[in-house]
Amino acid sequence: MSDIRILKAVEFDKLSSATKKCYGSVQGLRDAGWWLQRKYDGCFGMAVVSAVGKHRMLSRTGEDYTKSCQHILDELAACANEQSGGWDTFVVLGEVWSAGMLFKDISGRFRQQREVARELFFACNDLLPEELETTLLYAERFADLENLLAFRPVPGQLFPVDTDRAGTGDPEAAARRL
Repeated sequence: MSDIRILKAVEFDKLSSATKKCYGSVQGLRDAGWWLQRKYDGCFGMAVVSAVGKHRMLSRTGEDYTKSCQHILDELAACANEQSGGWDTFVVLGEVWSAGMLFKDISGRFRQQREVARELFFACNDLLPEELETTLLYAERFADLENLLAFRPVPGQLFPVDTDRAGTGDPEAAARRL
């Protein structure tokens, strides 16, 4: 896998000085073509769905939480099987989340490594090849992700994040809404 860092979502004023200097404001991000996505109050998950059946769910720091998320991984594999009989290993980035549940409870269920965590859902926001490197634009990857999730056997268990393409309207109002 490539040497990438997974960063937490933050408000504009908490971005690095270099980023703030480069873009100047949320409007600057909008003008540069950034996308806005809803921040679910969950745990980052990196679902590695293997063509040979050994799926894994990793945290932002690389810890393995496969056991508590096996149902999510099985659903992603089922989506790939429904879409195409033969497929390569792929990675879906997103948030392990549950509506109406406090973050501390989501985190606890995610980390407890029990097979009783079926109340956890996966808000998906990116689709990547196994090596995590691609020349595809994010818009293309997100469209591919939406196509993959169109084949989900249990609607609601997996879903693409709410997304608003920056570039129209008031970006700060859209960010608050998302």
